Amino acid sequence: MAFLGQPEAVTPEDAFKRLKEGNRRFVSAKALRPNQSTLRRQAVLKGQRPFAAVLSCSDSRVPLEIVFDCGIGDLFVVRNMGNALSEAAIAALEYAVQTLGVRFVLVVGHSDCDAVKAALVSDAQAPKMQAALSLLKPAIDKVRSEPGDTVLKAAAENVRMSVAQLRACEPIIAEKVKSGQVIIAGAYYSVGNAVVDFMNA
Repeated sequence: MAFLGQPEAVTPEDAFKRLKEGNRRFVSAKALRPNQSTLRRQAVLKGQRPFAAVLSCSDSRVPLEIVFDCGIGDLFVVRNMGNALSEAAIAALEYAVQTLGVRFVLVVGHSDCDAVKAALVSDAQAPKMQAALSLLKPAIDKVRSEPGDTVLKAAAENVRMSVAQLRACEPIIAEKVKSGQVIIAGAYYSVGNAVVDFMNA
């Protein structure tokens, strides 16, 4: 059964293209703001068929439906501190892939990430926050000794690590990746100029 007038399964290539084109429109101030009408709200009452799933940071400066010029029911968005690949995030993405038929998953990091900044000094944070931020530590540790902006490098490395881990998530996601049914990619969003750079992760 197809929902909302979309094909049963949007190909990974088509989903990728739609995200790139949507961001291009947003950056150039030519956003179409699709699927935001009363009619669309009524249509999604029948079910959802998002064309992509996105794991991103909770940062209020990274509103993905706006950044990608999408509307209601277009994206299955999972957000948390630092777009960390937590167990809850993995479960949500498994649901998107297995139940909703999503075939393109994008992990989005961003510039000036407060979560990464906090993780750099997480010993000073409350216990629950420390636990959440600890998921960012592997990326930070990998780039800490490198020259340049540690926050920027760690945010990008966290995306690369998350993409690799997601591709290997058994059994649901890994099997669909191996069979070519699902593509998982990474991206980096610049808060300053609103450009999404898609990474060869």
